[in-house]
Amino acid sequence: MTMTSLSVFVALFVGLVELSQILVQVLGLEGEPWDTLAGFDLGSLGFIIVGSFVVAWAVAFGIFKSRRVEERWTAMVDS
Repeated sequence: MTMTSLSVFVALFVGLVELSQILVQVLGLEGEPWDTLAGFDLGSLGFIIVGSFVVAWAVAFGIFKSRRVEERWTAMVDS
């Protein structure tokens, strides 16, 4: 569930940034916030996205192991 949530968040973020960049160009918006948004490079953001997936996976795995989720669920199924 952690990975799915992170995937949805990243997809929505990237989609909104791309849509915003298109709207800035189509509508001819100018000024500081629009120039920054138009120049936003998703290529370099990719490293941050990949890093966040690695960190989220490691944290989820750590919680899974430390809280012994598999053992508790197996005990519930066996009962």
